[in-house]
Amino acid sequence: MTAIQDFPLVQEWLAKQATGKDYPSNLHPIINRYNMATMEAYHRIIKIEKVRKGDYVRKKTGAKKTYIAGGYCKYNKRYELTDTEDMNRQIYLKKGKDVFVGFTH
Repeated sequence: MTAIQDFPLVQEWLAKQATGKDYPSNLHPIINRYNMATMEAYHRIIKIEKVRKGDYVRKKTGAKKTYIAGGYCKYNKRYELTDTEDMNRQIYLKKGKDVFVGFTH
């Protein structure tokens, strides 16, 4: 398995970070948590435990409801999602549940 530091674009980005120079906008997402290769948002299905706090998620690809990831609730032993349209509505998902991210909201 290849480490992310072995890719040429990542090496270029790391070199520019070390010198303090600005980097091209197409390099930054390579370093982010989801490994998106371009600045264009595209749909991606990942496990709930990989979602960062504050990210927009949907339970399925065609879902109408959008949620904001809140983190892990130790009391319920599940991951908390808050509805974007009603802040008093939360849902809890078990570890391992697939969620939909990378869309424009």
